Amino acid sequence: MDDHHHTSSGEKTNEIQTTTNEVPKKRRSRGPSKLEKLEGKGPFSLQWDTTGCPTGQYATSFASYCGKRVRCQVNINFHDWDKDVEVGLKNLLWEDISNKYQVNERHKEYVVSYCGSKWRDFKSKLTNKWIWNKHLKYNSPADCYSYIEQADWEKFKTSCETNEFKVHRF
Repeated sequence: MDDHHHTSSGEKTNEIQTTTNEVPKKRRSRGPSKLEKLEGKGPFSLQWDTTGCPTGQYATSFASYCGKRVRCQVNINFHDWDKDVEVGLKNLLWEDISNKYQVNERHKEYVVSYCGSKWRDFKSKLTNKWIWNKHLKYNSPADCYSYIEQADWEKFKTSCETNEFKVHRF
């Protein structure tokens, strides 16, 4: 076979088509945050901006810590943060977070509400990665997250298949 091709001006060019048999690398996904850098350390000082949101050096780790604590302590099968999650559990979250970060009592409502937002985000992530799509690496979030029991996952999955959930979701 002739590898020479002619251009519009009549010149010969050599075009070599290369094919590779390389297997495409799988993109490495993030796993659950373990926050090992924070173990045994703290309390960390937070600054707050004029809108009442945390800022400064520890704002990002604060966000991660809130998310980790709420995922570990609040069951995924509660339906509504405000109605179903007990005040006592929210107070435990507040105590845990305020022991790790120097947070004034006047920011308690923000912190508890922020935890609710992180909890809803996590449930949405579970729904998107394991119910509507197949996770690339794990069959179940119970395989990935040590704080999710398989029985809780099965119950969550069943609740996401109800018409009530589908109407609320869409």
